[in-house]
Amino acid sequence: MLQTFSAAFVFLISLLTLISQFYITIGNSIAKGAGWLAGIGDLSGYFTIWANVLVGVALFSILFLSKNKLGRFFNSSAVQTALAVYILIVFIIYNLFLRRYGRIEGLRLIVDIFLHIVIPFSYILYWFFHTPKGSFAKRQSVIWLCYPVFYLIYILIRSVFTHKYPYFFLDPNTSGVLGMALNIFGLMILISVMGLGFILLDRTKKHPTKFDSL
Repeated sequence: MLQTFSAAFVFLISLLTLISQFYITIGNSIAKGAGWLAGIGDLSGYFTIWANVLVGVALFSILFLSKNKLGRFFNSSAVQTALAVYILIVFIIYNLFLRRYGRIEGLRLIVDIFLHIVIPFSYILYWFFHTPKGSFAKRQSVIWLCYPVFYLIYILIRSVFTHKYPYFFLDPNTSGVLGMALNIFGLMILISVMGLGFILLDRTKKHPTKFDSL
């Protein structure tokens, strides 16, 4: 029961936050005369949006589609742990490198805090207390790089057509080609280290706790 409530809570705040973010971005895009599709296109470039969408889809699948293939996929320990790694990366990158860029207020500020702080923190707590624990091989942290690598390839291909980069550290015009390459390499190392950290934490919780049975 507690697991269901926790999943529903994180799913609800994720859904409301994403709806608010889409409302803000699409509204701004329409106001500028670019249209709603341009707004969706802008949002599609952000790792933050993708990570939060994946968390929302995963929890929706766990809550409502647990008996089909999609529900079983997202209910697996490996997938839930991978999502915990990705959403923690959102928290780390934002608070270390991006928070100081731009000043926002009102609804935009609230949504920003939820996307980058509240939802990551809430999902990691959900993962820690309710995700089935096992023993992952260390190579799992390498497998979890597949999604970030796919995202980077998508961003680089997308930039050829849009000439836009979602983050300054992925922009060769700002960092230079070598700087961008080093930034990408650093990100891959960070994600791998975080993956190893979650694997070690997973092993410490191999045996169920009182929360796992609630």
